Amino acid sequence: MPTILCFGDSNTYGYIPGGAGRYGEETRWPCILGKLLGSGYRIVENGVLGRTTVFEDAGRPGKKGLADLAPALEKEPTDILILMLGTNDCKLQFAASPRRIAAGMVSLIREARRVRPDVQIVLVSPPVLGSTALICGDYSRESLEVSAQLASAYRYAAEENDCGFWDGAASAVVSPEDGEHLTAEGHRMLAGDLHQAVLKRL
Repeated sequence: MPTILCFGDSNTYGYIPGGAGRYGEETRWPCILGKLLGSGYRIVENGVLGRTTVFEDAGRPGKKGLADLAPALEKEPTDILILMLGTNDCKLQFAASPRRIAAGMVSLIREARRVRPDVQIVLVSPPVLGSTALICGDYSRESLEVSAQLASAYRYAAEENDCGFWDGAASAVVSPEDGEHLTAEGHRMLAGDLHQAVLKRL
C-alpha cells in the first residue's frame, strides 16, 4: 500500500482560522485527499504549527522543518512526500526573500532523497497571506509580497529538482479572519487539486 506523507505547517495540521482549534478529519485536506485516492493508499499527516523550512524561530523552538523531516521519513515507508511550507518563513524575524525560502525547500528535497532515495516529491507553494495577517504582528507588507512570489520560486525549484509542483494559491485562499489559515472550503479545494498532482507522480 503506497504511503503518502503530508509534511507541512498549521495548514497541514488543520488549524481553524481565529484559534478555534483543529478541523476534524472530514475537513482537513490530507484526510480528504486520502478519501479521494481510496483505500489503496495510506495518508500520514505531519503538520506542525509554526513550522518553517530551515529557520529557527527565536520565540518558538523546535519549528525547523529540516530537523523534523528525516525522523518522519525514517518512521514511515514513504512513497510520496507532499511538502507544503513557506508561510512562516515570510515572518519579519527571518527577513527572507522568495529565493531564500525556495532554497530552504530545496534543502528539504535533498534531505528527503538522502533518507528515501526513491521517494516521489510534490512541492506545494502555500496559499498567499491576506492583509489581516498583519494584525498579529508577525508579518509586514513586505511579508505579503514575498508570500505572493513563492509560487514562481517554488515552480522553478520543482523543475530543477525533478519534483511535482502545485500552486496552493491557485485555488485555496486563506480566511479573511486571520489572513493565514485555510477555510474549510480551502481545504476541500486544495485536496481536490493535490489529488491530481499526486496521481501524476504515481
